Amino acid sequence: MSARSRRLHSLEYAMEQALGYDEWLQAAEELDSLQGLDDWREDDVSDLYHYALVKEHSTNLRKYRKKGDVVNLLTTLEESLYRHLGEIGAPELYRKALAGTKRLITEFLEEVDASMRYICDNDYPGLSNADKLAQFEQAARVYGRPALLMSGGAALGVYNIGVVAALLDADVLPQVISGASMGSFVAVVIGSRSREDLMDLFQNLDRLHTTALQMVSPMTMLKDKVILDSDQLFECIDTNSGGLTFREAFEKSGLVINIPVSPTRSRQKPRLLNHLTSPDVMIAHASLASCAIPGVFPPVTLMCRDGQGETVPYMGTEKWTDGSVYGDIPVQRMSRLHNVNMSIVSQSNPHVIPFTALHKAEAPRLLSNTSSALLNSVKAQATVALDFARSSVSYRPLRSLLDSGHAVLAQQYHGDINIHLPPKPAIYTRLLTNPDEKGMDEYMLLGRRATWPELAAIRDKTRISRAFDSCIASLRARIGTD
Repeated sequence: MSARSRRLHSLEYAMEQALGYDEWLQAAEELDSLQGLDDWREDDVSDLYHYALVKEHSTNLRKYRKKGDVVNLLTTLEESLYRHLGEIGAPELYRKALAGTKRLITEFLEEVDASMRYICDNDYPGLSNADKLAQFEQAARVYGRPALLMSGGAALGVYNIGVVAALLDADVLPQVISGASMGSFVAVVIGSRSREDLMDLFQNLDRLHTTALQMVSPMTMLKDKVILDSDQLFECIDTNSGGLTFREAFEKSGLVINIPVSPTRSRQKPRLLNHLTSPDVMIAHASLASCAIPGVFPPVTLMCRDGQGETVPYMGTEKWTDGSVYGDIPVQRMSRLHNVNMSIVSQSNPHVIPFTALHKAEAPRLLSNTSSALLNSVKAQATVALDFARSSVSYRPLRSLLDSGHAVLAQQYHGDINIHLPPKPAIYTRLLTNPDEKGMDEYMLLGRRATWPELAAIRDKTRISRAFDSCIASLRARIGTD
């Protein structure tokens, strides 16, 4: 093995073992340099985007901003925002180099950000702060916003805490978050705390109650046809989330948490619970329902807080189960409710991880594409077969099982950016094991390491929406003090 090959392997190992993002990035940048990818990043040319026009717009934005030419700055900014963002966000532009994409793209986004803040921060005749706020809010609605969608995976879903921590450290955690099944546990943990409390929790994970999974007695298994104790799971969720409703959680954290639940009755529809659709529902009961895998936990009656402050049943005649059956990654519902146009998916479901890893695979590309096409074909045929079977069956218990199987297969499990647990067999042995303090630290590190390779893309693809949020917050604060 040559000295260069040894160094390449050494850097890959350093990235795999990194304990912090700076350490990972240092190894990634050196690896890019050794593979000649610095030159690729410096070279503007690519057939994936209109590089000449991007460069021209970046130059013009800088020129108009420095001259204070607001009219031309606004015109160029509007054209730049809606003309280029689709192409400069192409996934292929972020699969080449580990440390980031073309420097021209990053510089263009920096200039768009600077131009937006320039318009926000300066006063212009005939344009009040209220006028600017209205224009920024309208533009933000048209542009859309990002969301983090976390899947389940029993105990494996706890790794999502590391994903959230990495995004929070990089200051790119979206305001809109969903969690299905065990992902909902992480959603209520983070959605019930202020940013400061959350940062403190991530430094002191021993404060989390992690005894969520407990077997029921053999007699209860036979009698209730369940395997795990829902009271124990609820105690864990409720202890970690502070007994809040969705409205109270939003007011406390500023995060828009969403929890999908699935109905037990065929004529009832799946629900996406949040502070808009179900403000008074208790987040702990919503998470319990989303975790209630049929045959593992019993179905759940949702609870809410009434006008007298009492906890009472919500839609008391209905029971709800595992949210991941019909909405593991509820992208479409999130888009309609919250104007989401960019999804960051964190996947920890054991039956999905291998396919997500293959979906992201780069080399050999031909093998990846062929394998992906084959798997998609098998999935499509299985979905059609299940659809035919469920339309032919009248026996209700079997029909319900086939409906659930069809829903699981028919779902889309990928987003615009995908983060996943490494597909290693050893991880699957932890599926039904409560993590101890050491285990929580391991999940935290697994989540962070899974997120670091995607941070460059996340930072770039959320930059404009973050600039909108910052400008809107600044203008609202100024109006409040005028």
